Amino acid sequence: MKLDIDEADDVPLALALSEEEHRLLAELLTGRSDHRVAFHLDTSDRTVRRRVSDLMRRFGAPNRFTLGVMLGQLGLVRIRQRRPGSGAA
Repeated sequence: MKLDIDEADDVPLALALSEEEHRLLAELLTGRSDHRVAFHLDTSDRTVRRRVSDLMRRFGAPNRFTLGVMLGQLGLVRIRQRRPGSGAA
C-alpha cells in the first residue's frame, strides 16, 4: 500500500517509503531471489541487498522476514494471500 498525501501526515517521515522502496518491496513480496529482483528493477544484486539492509536497519528488523511483517503491520505494504492452485506449494 502506498501512502496518500493525507496519510503521510500521520506517519513519521523516517517510516515513509519512497516509490523506489515500494517497487523493491513489491518484487521481494513475490518471493523472487535478489538476483531476479535486481533483473526486474534493472539494478545489481548488490544494490538490492544494500537497499534491503538499509530498510532492515531503518525499521530495526533483524531479518528480511521480520521486515516484511513489520511493514505489513504498519500498513506500508499489503501482503496478498495466494489462492489455492495459483502457485508453488
